[in-house]
Amino acid sequence: MKVLLIAPYPPPYGGIANWSQLMLDYVKKTSDEFCTLNIAPKKRSTEGRNLFDRVVVSGLDMLKKQKELKSKIKEHKPDVIHMTTSGSLAIIRDI
Repeated sequence: MKVLLIAPYPPPYGGIANWSQLMLDYVKKTSDEFCTLNIAPKKRSTEGRNLFDRVVVSGLDMLKKQKELKSKIKEHKPDVIHMTTSGSLAIIRDI
């Protein structure tokens, strides 16, 4: 089964990003039918990320990620797409 995992990967480090990295490490050992799309922001709010960055910069990044997602679907033809999201304002980007 071909799987596409859409999730944040470290850095920055966080709960979901760390889980995603553990999942990726495990799957690389067991399967080659796996691809990923990293949706992690460039920096965390504790590193000076403000509302402008969260809305405008992430909004522009969202358009790049959408194009990358279409490309990965076309290239890898996954059977399953699993998306892991944190919610909050990130839910807009992730959708």
